[in-house]
Amino acid sequence: MDVLLRSIRRKGRLLATAGALTLCAATLAHAETWTGTSPVLGNLWRDPANWTPLSFPDAVGATAVFGLRKDRASVSLTGTTTVGQIVFDSKEGYGIVPVVNAGAPVLVFSTATGPTTITSSGNGDHAIAVQIRLDDDLIVTNDATRPLTLTRTIAGPGKLVTRGSGQVFVRAPISNTGGFEIQSGSVLTAPVFLPGSVVNDGTLILIGGNGQVYTGTISGTGALRVNGTREVVLAGDNTFTGLTFIESGTLTLGNRTAGSPGTGAGSIVGDVVNNGTFRINRSGNPLRYGGDILGTGKIEVLRGALVLLGDATPGGGTIVRQAGVLSVGVNGRTGSLVGDVALDGGALTFRRSDAYRYNGAITGTGALNHGGSGRLTLAGTSTFRGLTTVTGGGTLDLAGKLAGGIRLFSDPAAGPSRLEGIGSTSGVLRVADGSTVAPGAATPGTLTVGTLYLDAGSVLEIDAVQGPGGSLTADRLNVTGSATFGAMDAAGPFGPTVLDVRFDANAPVPALEGITVLTAGTGLVGRAPIVLLDPASLPNGQNFQLDLEATNLGGTFAGAGELIPAGAGGAGVLVLQVRNTDPTYLTPNLITTINAPYLVPSQQSVLKPTIAPQLVPTATPTAVPTLVPTLVKGPTSVVTTPVVATTGAGTTPTGIKTVRGGVLLGGGTLVPQPQVTGGGVSSPTNIPLGTVSTVVVVDPPEEVVTIDGTFIPADPKNTDVVVVDPPDATTTDIFVSVSGSYGAIDQRNARPGARYALIYGPHKVDVALVPLSYGNLVPFGVAQTAAQRQVGRAVDKLLPASHARPGTPGQARLVAGLYPLGAAQIDTALAALSGTDRDPTFVSIMNDRLLLNAISARQAVARDGLAGATEGQGRHAWGELVRRGVTDDAYLGGVDLRTWGIALGADQVVGPDLTGGLAFGYADTSADLARGGSGAVTSLELAAYGSWQRDDWFANGTVGVGFHRVAIDRAIAFGSLSETVTGEADARSTFIGVEGGRRIKTGMGTIEPTVALTYARVRRDGYTESEPSVLARQVSAATLNAGQTSIGVRWTGEYQGDDMMWRPEVAAGLSRGFGDPDVLGTASFLGAPGMSFPVTTAGPNQDSGFVEVGISGRSAARTFFASYRFTGNDDVADHSFRAGLTIAF
Repeated sequence: MDVLLRSIRRKGRLLATAGALTLCAATLAHAETWTGTSPVLGNLWRDPANWTPLSFPDAVGATAVFGLRKDRASVSLTGTTTVGQIVFDSKEGYGIVPVVNAGAPVLVFSTATGPTTITSSGNGDHAIAVQIRLDDDLIVTNDATRPLTLTRTIAGPGKLVTRGSGQVFVRAPISNTGGFEIQSGSVLTAPVFLPGSVVNDGTLILIGGNGQVYTGTISGTGALRVNGTREVVLAGDNTFTGLTFIESGTLTLGNRTAGSPGTGAGSIVGDVVNNGTFRINRSGNPLRYGGDILGTGKIEVLRGALVLLGDATPGGGTIVRQAGVLSVGVNGRTGSLVGDVALDGGALTFRRSDAYRYNGAITGTGALNHGGSGRLTLAGTSTFRGLTTVTGGGTLDLAGKLAGGIRLFSDPAAGPSRLEGIGSTSGVLRVADGSTVAPGAATPGTLTVGTLYLDAGSVLEIDAVQGPGGSLTADRLNVTGSATFGAMDAAGPFGPTVLDVRFDANAPVPALEGITVLTAGTGLVGRAPIVLLDPASLPNGQNFQLDLEATNLGGTFAGAGELIPAGAGGAGVLVLQVRNTDPTYLTPNLITTINAPYLVPSQQSVLKPTIAPQLVPTATPTAVPTLVPTLVKGPTSVVTTPVVATTGAGTTPTGIKTVRGGVLLGGGTLVPQPQVTGGGVSSPTNIPLGTVSTVVVVDPPEEVVTIDGTFIPADPKNTDVVVVDPPDATTTDIFVSVSGSYGAIDQRNARPGARYALIYGPHKVDVALVPLSYGNLVPFGVAQTAAQRQVGRAVDKLLPASHARPGTPGQARLVAGLYPLGAAQIDTALAALSGTDRDPTFVSIMNDRLLLNAISARQAVARDGLAGATEGQGRHAWGELVRRGVTDDAYLGGVDLRTWGIALGADQVVGPDLTGGLAFGYADTSADLARGGSGAVTSLELAAYGSWQRDDWFANGTVGVGFHRVAIDRAIAFGSLSETVTGEADARSTFIGVEGGRRIKTGMGTIEPTVALTYARVRRDGYTESEPSVLARQVSAATLNAGQTSIGVRWTGEYQGDDMMWRPEVAAGLSRGFGDPDVLGTASFLGAPGMSFPVTTAGPNQDSGFVEVGISGRSAARTFFASYRFTGNDDVADHSFRAGLTIAF
């Protein structure tokens, strides 16, 4: 070994040694262990005194060992140093750092054979803070509990491999071209601007940079972690299968957020646990992501399309920006999204082929699409502004709320779309040709939309099932705006639309029921839909009539296929009229020959046919059908059905019917033609109501034998009839139920005041001529305006069942009277309906007060000393007649009362200062109401009274009971309606009165100031109104409590005549009422006892003043008296006249 040494000594110390060292190959791999014992300051790597043995490692394959220390150590490196291995084995940390102001040192890893290594064990926190160049691959093994940090750039052709259980932390840019490998269990933390590819079988933690993008790819089975506040961008298509953890910050697939649009690449395949932001910023093909997304963070689709094939449950919600599209599924059964979605100009689409429910809320502005073939249920409350489209032939089930419009498209490949549900949208619903809107869910319900456009060829589907009480309940489409049927474009005509009605197989058909299937707040426009009875079901064994009425408020109705007349403004309603026709119609003596019996056989068998179908084709029409029916067979058939009629049928076959997928698409019109039995055409006006012609329809296999043995050939043109042996049980089982519908019914031949209607049965369809109902329909409780709701409340109280049509002339008159009224008039009409303030029970109290006044007058006469009794006898009898007239503008909306009565009594002095007596009263009062109607109250009263008088002071008291008969003639008149009903009820009362005062004698006469209190309680029984009327009521009992306090003053004078002592008097006072001003009770119409409404019994508790003048005179033992009294206030004028006689005996 040749060694050349040069030494430099300063102040007696060896500062540095430089030289050239030539070693044989066998000595290249040697190890130096750091001691850090050199006396020279700076802990220089290149100071041999810091190493054992006394040489520093700087050679290919050299090994530097940093062993145990008691404290942290910094090793200063200058220049370029080459090693093969570095070993850290200390619980205290080592740091390899550059010398300040000595350039940028480089640590080169190179070895003659195999990879270079860095090994760390123990608990030390070690760092290499100088540049690293990899001339060979570098394996970094960290089994320490603390990280090994590489803080400067890493360059060179070698590959960086990490292994061990500890973490390797790379902080500086990396430019080595050999790539990276993270072995299982190892954790590498690195900046996002990694070069090349990464094989990751451990954990890679990426730290975001300032807009740097990782364009390489990550493969392997390991995991990816993203943390920090900056953005991590992956622009490559990564295939690693482990989890991706977004612990904080943002992970972007594609390109960085700022600058140019997203790239066409950028993907991952494993599941994501996202507690930050998972962002998509791509262009080109959609990203089909099959992993699951968990965590508390959010998903953001900035640009491009993200297709979710796994389950996404972002706790922070999802944002779709203007250039982004988020798709859940892709024509399969996978892909789900949980949580709310905010649309910032972007689009959310669901494309699953099975049933899927989304419970989240969608906000913002953008677009929503259901593009799959399955069933999508939207259950959340969404406020986003934008259009919702259904394009893939699937079903949208709206169970929640939307704020935007909905449009259903018919896809040429996937077929028509469908909207169902019981939710609502305030936007526009447009249903394209062939598509269907079907309100309701598993059970009938209401779907609400803002505005409706049913384009030509579209379908409104209604299900009807048995409801409470055996009635029918059905789906309803509630349109808050207008509903347009058949609009093809702004300038085009109104084309045909279809109302597809499906009945539950076991639902009973009521005698008559109007089913409201659509309401429109601002009216109906276009042509009423054609009614198609769905082949799926039919009520078993029942015959029923099904008709459609489309009406705008204030206008007449249109039948199926007819233009809907304009109304008076406001709501429109679409009503199905269902009538049970099982009491058979009258047997007609005329028949109706039918053109185009277009009926579809149902796949559901009936239990037993109630009437065996019979076909008897003849050359001459008779009173039985003359047409052989032709059938549309199969759910996908496209068939043009001709009419087959015998000679002399009186009509020429016209019209066709086209059916596709079991749905009527267009056309034929049913043309009833009146026929007499001889075959001639009859005038429509000669056909009586109830005329029926029957068309029998069966579903023929190759041949059909009816129950009665009639053979029907499969070829409808062959009208031969062959009678065969009675069929066996197997043959009779071929019968199925029949349903379907005609395109429309031509009403031109119907007689005035009547129209043709269809009657469906298990095996047949009848055509009947039925009378028109009243000209104006009411909205059946579904009106949108205040006035229309008032009408609806009135009708609900009137009719026996909710939303039923009037079934009697009286009901029709009432509805016709309500319908054209204005809002102010409706208030009066509703008051008439409910009977508000129409009850004169309060008159009972007024009659009781008449007797109290009579007793008070008798006690005043006694105080005046005019009884004329023999001294010491003190016994008197008296009587009084009363006539009273009251005009009251406050009670009952105005009332005139007329009363006459009589009071009789007797009293006896019972002590030095006391007098007691009994009195009897009778009064008869009639009441005329300004609003119409009248009443009467007849009263009988019995009272006991007494008086006390000492010197100038006096006190009086009365207690009594009354028995009353209250009669009410209630007249209702508004619009064209005039009805009167009568009711009677008994009432019982108790009453008391007390009065006190003082007599003050003056030179001008006697003055009496008084105070008084009266109280009465009346209990009126409940009653039932008589007279058969739609407005007859059952009214509950009522109790009135009424009191009155008063103060007054009375003056009397005294004048002696020839034979009479005359005493004039004048009295005045004020009274204040208390107690029940009005008492609320309940009432219900006899035809609808379940519908109760309030009625008011008014109480006579008004404040008033009075003035009275009178005169009395005594002759011998008799006293005569008469008076006039006026009581009044701003509303009341009460005039009463009294005359009476007192006798002492």
